[in-house]
Amino acid sequence: MFKALADQTRMKVLYVLCLEDEMCVSDISNVVECSISSASHHLRQLKRLGFTNDRNVGKTVMYTIKNDRLKQMMMLALESSQ
Repeated sequence: MFKALADQTRMKVLYVLCLEDEMCVSDISNVVECSISSASHHLRQLKRLGFTNDRNVGKTVMYTIKNDRLKQMMMLALESSQ
């Protein structure tokens, strides 16, 4: 788990998802400033680890943080690092 969170892009993805209730891959890639394929790869990893949920809306996949406890933990970690 901590190895997955050590990746800077994955941390950015989680942070963005903490700020927004739900986002699609293309929006995440724009905010995180990475390619769509890179964002998609990191989202797959986060989903595999149980950090995110996804749902299909037509052809678009929307992602959310899986639970509020993870969201609170991320926000506390980010606040303490500033």
